[in-house]
Amino acid sequence: MKRKYQADSNTWFVDVDNDLDLYNVPELRQLFMNCIEEKEADFLLDCTQMNFIDSTGLGELASIMKSVREYNGTITIRGLKKHIMKIFTLTGLNTIFNIEGDENE
Repeated sequence: MKRKYQADSNTWFVDVDNDLDLYNVPELRQLFMNCIEEKEADFLLDCTQMNFIDSTGLGELASIMKSVREYNGTITIRGLKKHIMKIFTLTGLNTIFNIEGDENE
């Protein structure tokens, strides 16, 4: 996963270049905590390369959102594949994240 801060929009851009499961969630958590410690800002997650997310990944995203909301930040997720967007919808997570379409639109 890669990150880049853009000062003009006060946004961290995060490239989620792997699946979010039990094995990859610690890396995601550490990346977000490092970003927040460095600069409290909004987040834009590019998930076009993500093919799978499990309950651990969903739970971690929800936990991260709680941390970001503590300083009135937002998380926008871009590029969810149709089957992953369906999971966000079924779990109601589509209502707490800003989601920008999916790659099949």
